[in-house]
Amino acid sequence: MPTTIAASLELGRPSDEALDPLSFQQERIFFLNELSPQKSIWTRASCRRLSGPLDVRALEDAVAVLIDRHAALRTRITLVNGALFQSPFKGTEGVFEYVDRSQGGDGADPSAAFEAGAQTLLNQEYGRPFSLETDRLFKVVLVRWAEEEWQLILKLHHIISDATTIRILWNDLTRLYNARRVGEDEPPPLALDYADYARWLRERFSDRNTHELESYWLSQFSDRPPDLDLPADLSAPPELSFRGAAERRPLPPDLVNRVQSFSLRHRIVPFSTMLAAQALLLCKYCRQDDIVIGTVFAGRHHDPRLKPLAGFFANTVALRLRVDPQATVDDFVRHVHDRMTGAHRMQDYPLERLVDRLELDREHRRNPLFRTMFNMVTEFDAPHVFHGVRQERVLEPDITATQVDLLLNFHTGPRASELRLEYNTDLFEAATIQRILRHYEVLLTAMIERPEAIARDLPMFDADEERLIRLFEEGDVAPCVLGRGIVGMLEERAARAPDQPALLTSAGALTCSEVNRRANQLAAALMEAGVADGDIVAVMLERSPAMVVAIFAALKAGAAYIPIDPGFPQQRIDYILKDGGVRCLLVASESPPVPVGRLGPVPVINVDDATSYAAPAIDPKRTFDPERPAYVIYTSGSTGDPKGVVVTHRALMNTLAFLEATYPLAAKTILLKTNFTFDVSAAELFGWLFDDGRLAVLDRGAERDSRALLDAIATFAVTHVNFVPSMLDVLLGTLSAGDVSALATVRYVFAAGEALKPDLVNRFHRMVPDVRLENLYGPTEAAIYATYHSLPRGTEARRVPIGRPIANTFAHIFDETLRPVPVGVVGELCLSGVGLAAEYLNRPDLTAERFCATPDAAGGRLYRTGDLAKWGDDGLIYYLGRADRQVKIRGFRVEIGEVEQKLLGCAGVAEAAVSVKDGPLGQNSLVAYLAFEKDHPASIERISAELAAWLPRFMIPEAFVALDRLPRLPSGKVDMQRLPAPARNGAPEAPPQRAASELERTIIAIAEDLLDLRGLTPASNFFRLGGNSLLTLRFIAALDQALGTRLRAMDFLRLPTIAEIAELIEPMLGRPVPIKERLILLPTGGRPAPDGDVSRRDTSP
Repeated sequence: MPTTIAASLELGRPSDEALDPLSFQQERIFFLNELSPQKSIWTRASCRRLSGPLDVRALEDAVAVLIDRHAALRTRITLVNGALFQSPFKGTEGVFEYVDRSQGGDGADPSAAFEAGAQTLLNQEYGRPFSLETDRLFKVVLVRWAEEEWQLILKLHHIISDATTIRILWNDLTRLYNARRVGEDEPPPLALDYADYARWLRERFSDRNTHELESYWLSQFSDRPPDLDLPADLSAPPELSFRGAAERRPLPPDLVNRVQSFSLRHRIVPFSTMLAAQALLLCKYCRQDDIVIGTVFAGRHHDPRLKPLAGFFANTVALRLRVDPQATVDDFVRHVHDRMTGAHRMQDYPLERLVDRLELDREHRRNPLFRTMFNMVTEFDAPHVFHGVRQERVLEPDITATQVDLLLNFHTGPRASELRLEYNTDLFEAATIQRILRHYEVLLTAMIERPEAIARDLPMFDADEERLIRLFEEGDVAPCVLGRGIVGMLEERAARAPDQPALLTSAGALTCSEVNRRANQLAAALMEAGVADGDIVAVMLERSPAMVVAIFAALKAGAAYIPIDPGFPQQRIDYILKDGGVRCLLVASESPPVPVGRLGPVPVINVDDATSYAAPAIDPKRTFDPERPAYVIYTSGSTGDPKGVVVTHRALMNTLAFLEATYPLAAKTILLKTNFTFDVSAAELFGWLFDDGRLAVLDRGAERDSRALLDAIATFAVTHVNFVPSMLDVLLGTLSAGDVSALATVRYVFAAGEALKPDLVNRFHRMVPDVRLENLYGPTEAAIYATYHSLPRGTEARRVPIGRPIANTFAHIFDETLRPVPVGVVGELCLSGVGLAAEYLNRPDLTAERFCATPDAAGGRLYRTGDLAKWGDDGLIYYLGRADRQVKIRGFRVEIGEVEQKLLGCAGVAEAAVSVKDGPLGQNSLVAYLAFEKDHPASIERISAELAAWLPRFMIPEAFVALDRLPRLPSGKVDMQRLPAPARNGAPEAPPQRAASELERTIIAIAEDLLDLRGLTPASNFFRLGGNSLLTLRFIAALDQALGTRLRAMDFLRLPTIAEIAELIEPMLGRPVPIKERLILLPTGGRPAPDGDVSRRDTSP
């Protein structure tokens, strides 16, 4: 039985001067209103077109009586002593506005006049926000467009209204008008007003009375839900954005009827069925099975006398829904219905109180618990109409703001039903929203038709979209002339044009003949050392002509080459030599100690030794097998050891043929600047072999010197150059107007190895307008490149695709069960075709895991990249990040698991976690978090040295943070969100323990009064010590009054410590600032603040 208000509250009406508390719902809206830059989001405007005679005076009188009838319409919001109250406005002045836009008797079409101006006027009125501090929060606008054509607008602030209120007001206003026109009965008197409800609510659901409710909601969120990773079209703006729009999609009446029948059979309400479809859609779109969706309940269930009352009663709740991978549709809709009914029973627990209890981050979310909502609106024919009016038609304002990133409304009425999806326009484009609505309808239909099916297996696209995706997946079919592969291309060049320059360096040039001759001689030395077809030769050389020759020599000897950076730690070098089964090692200068490989001692050949070139310079007579490995590149491995990727000649030649066909390489100059342990170097090392091409070998270290790099490009007349995006960013940052001329010969700049961001693309095109920027994507397992996209000039890039598949390659985007996903839905990018690597060397288990059969049963091979992506409507692929913990550091693949394993292997380390942070130039870097064994002290310096003995420089964390223990979730996993940010010196961020300034002492005194604490310091965190949304508003009021500032609630979400708040306020004190009429809180006794630094306390489990 619902608890009635009369049982616990006297119903005597307060005087007109009384101050009544706000309801919990109103407090939440007030707080959100303070945060919102787009205040119109909290405006409710309902409009009707009335055709027929209308008595303006009678309508104005009816409005006055309506205001007297509903106390909520007279509401004034007042802040007293930092606390929020509501009190009544007197009279009705300024509430009713009459506007005459009639055309007179000139014969103008009244309908045309209305259509031309009514929507614009409604949008303008809707876009003018209320001020909660000064305005009346209810307004009626009557516009006369012709003799009998009217527009009537009811406009309210959300703090005094909900959807039910709008229906009540139209019904009451119609009856009051008709009573004045023709003597019909007025609506019966109201037994309560909204202030009665607010007072009762605060007493009934105060902290001491909500233990059962709180226990329920805290159990729902006992572990922190993951953020919903919506696949947005655009990057999120730095500040909270409420800009929005809406798209609509009519639903067939037959489908609506079937939803109702389905729900009836399952003994659930249609609301639960529709909500289940949205949860399943989000599960598929976001690849998450833990979904939180907000929804709204009417909130008038406590007493029947609330039903005819105007005011804001609606309760917002957060429904946490879990999509079991094996659940059938029947099971899932029952789960959703159970969660919905449980939430309905517990709806009176204030949402803001739950957010405070969970200590969720408020900075980047208007609601930290959910990003999407569902609502069901049932529309009825009006029970009363204005007397004399022949026709009434609803007119709605255009949506320009939205409360959440996605809000799905299902509108159902007596004649039609439709879906309306409100969306954040800073994140999504209209085409995406239309597609989401289409997918929702397909999914809902599948649920109704196949209730016994596994819910996650249901399709979201129809046959037409499936055919379209198959077209997207296919790269062009192109011939790949293998000949004798790389070796044959070099030998043909040497035979045809022996004196043609081939390798260009700062010290001079080598001709085609010289490169081929030296490679032949070194290949003979390799074969004399026992290298045979199919063997592996390790090349451990710095970038130089000798390195290029050594690689060709290995290939001429029939072997594949493994590139090893001489700067690698010795342990890593030893591991690669042993794991790779290296037959011979090519080095420079002094020979290292004879290494031991898997096959025993490894012969070492010094490429600087003249005796290595003593053999005759004839082309070796080796058979060419395109399926033989061309190279093996070791990349980071999640198990703690690197893994070798074996790439065949066929795969390599396919990529080179694509590059020549798409970005002509013949007679061009390619710059060799990429570290050869990164597979992009293969495109540089061999791309010049096409007719009359040249390879400019960049001096060692010049890739890190922008001036030297530009000089080399100009000196060698380079036409094709590769950049990791973060390094391209650095180059552009140092590029002056005069430097652009150094790029005069450049035709193509290839960006690869990292995600390319729109701002970098736009800056590049502004600074270097005559050079084409190409975005190339490809894992090592796909022979350098798998997709490509040319960035168009002349338009601002808002997002950057990785494009479409290269020739003879297929790109697929699959869900977890290897089923194709629709356009716009996140899935794993998988590759097939000629370019796939053969295997992971000596890792059949990993090979079987990442290389599998294509799901079409055609017998092909499929590589699962682990990269997340989605199809765009344009048929292009958009990269969205990793599905695992793999990242790119300076273009190199890094498995975070490998770094963590090495950290755990260091003496004295009890716990270790590694995270990634973005640098100022967009590059990634690693941060290590360590907890040490109590009886085995360790130092960061020693741990760093241990890592350097195994990991290459780019895999060593840039910052180390020592903690007593790592924060963990209830599941036992490390809570990455609670790891503190590193300071620039690598220590945890912590404000210095120092004496407070005079300004800080003032802020501390106010905060101590609000929080009922003593002993705060500049490092104290307002939110972590108990500050919530309402206390924030009171804090701002007190600071504004004491200091003459004008602060925003948003500032306090970013600057939670006393010291940071003082830094914000300090510049404001030197100039006059309007002071709000707010009072400082009176001092009260308080309890001591918790000991210790707040941020350190928060990192404990």
